[in-house]
Amino acid sequence: MRTIQRLGYDGTILALYDEALRDGDLLLRVPVRPAGRCRVVELLQHHQVHDVGYFGPGTFEQFPILDGD
Repeated sequence: MRTIQRLGYDGTILALYDEALRDGDLLLRVPVRPAGRCRVVELLQHHQVHDVGYFGPGTFEQFPILDGD
């Protein structure tokens, strides 16, 4: 499974997570149904969480950093 993940976007995402964790960042996983993902993203970004992404069945969605103004 890891070999297949490393071939696609999963490999890139896993490498980014690995780098962030080595730099001392925190990785937070929040289980959420697809319909609730935007509300959870809004809540996290309201609290200055950055680099928010959603892993769904067979997909990954990166959310843009919102302007705090």
